[in-house]
Amino acid sequence: MRCFASGVTTESHQLYPTFMRQLSHCIFEVDPEDSHRVTEAKRSELEGKHGMVGLTDAEVIRRISKEEWRLHCRRRTRGAEETALLIQDLLNTFGGPAGRDTLDIPLLDALHIQDIWKTQRRHLSCIQDPPGVQLYTQTGRLTKGGVNLLVYRCARRSTSLESFHLHLHLHRFIPGTSARAKYCQAFLVDGLVRWNEDRAAAAAPPVVAEERVASLRSYCGHLKHVLNQNSQWVLGLQMVQDFTRPAAYTGELIGVEYLYQQTGCVLEDVILDP
Repeated sequence: MRCFASGVTTESHQLYPTFMRQLSHCIFEVDPEDSHRVTEAKRSELEGKHGMVGLTDAEVIRRISKEEWRLHCRRRTRGAEETALLIQDLLNTFGGPAGRDTLDIPLLDALHIQDIWKTQRRHLSCIQDPPGVQLYTQTGRLTKGGVNLLVYRCARRSTSLESFHLHLHLHRFIPGTSARAKYCQAFLVDGLVRWNEDRAAAAAPPVVAEERVASLRSYCGHLKHVLNQNSQWVLGLQMVQDFTRPAAYTGELIGVEYLYQQTGCVLEDVILDP
């Protein structure tokens, strides 16, 4: 979303908050049951504490804070195709009369925003929620307006995730600035594996592990996967919690390999046999 922000004329524009809210709506949809529950809780609270009766759903929703949405509502991505259609429609809308303020100043820089969209739309599939991964963990309950609301913690937007995008974790992955390209890539990939495993473990519901497996700790996905396969076959149970399953190599390049490919060079030949 911040990429699109660079295509606006100024963040102080009157329509900027509206544009960013609708852009978020193009990417995410709120779980309908959670949305209904928090809306009814807010309605009951407004009626009981403030005497505001007869409010429409839209009026109630406008009074729900960002923090309440974050705590009580799960969100999921809409899918790359639907997101692309919605964002294109949003850009078309704000690129016309609806995107100008009372002084007739446009919100979007027409040429710049289209160039950004042309670049960013190819990454839509990358920002979709991974299938089969539980991103929300229930951490508690609270009662608001007589309605029982669940409290969630989301692994999608966590402090560690934001720190990763600010390159704090990248600095920790690579010790020093004088490593050879191959070793720099190895440090980076190893750090990414550890980071992904920690985030997947944080997103999973808490599991009480048996004492005999509490000391079996490893970031090696292949090692844990093979151990679980063998222990399932011999003992009928899995020995370790394996939060990230080994995936087939797709040919995608990251880090130093990607930079080398941009210059027509090859860092090293990838051996597909693990």
